[in-house]
Amino acid sequence: MKIVCLVFLLMTMGSFASSLKINPLGKSLKGKYVALEEIEVSSDQSKITYKIKFMNTWKNRYVKGTVSLQNDYEGEESINTLRKEALEKSAGRFKGYGINI
Repeated sequence: MKIVCLVFLLMTMGSFASSLKINPLGKSLKGKYVALEEIEVSSDQSKITYKIKFMNTWKNRYVKGTVSLQNDYEGEESINTLRKEALEKSAGRFKGYGINI
């Protein structure tokens, strides 16, 4: 009985997980800073969270300036809409860190 419960638990765990995709957006000239986008779609595909994070690669840590937006998920178009809005909101941070995209 314990084995059956364990197998059932393991099979259902995957269905509750959200989908996360991380892509590089750009880097500074010397490579000290990089910008990353995180796209997370909820497990039921009803919500999307879009983040732009900045990382100091020389210190291997994230720096201030994360932009995070959330909206209803309606396919690729909703990703593009959030990406455009997040890029506009973080334009000063890109310039400050010397990142060209």
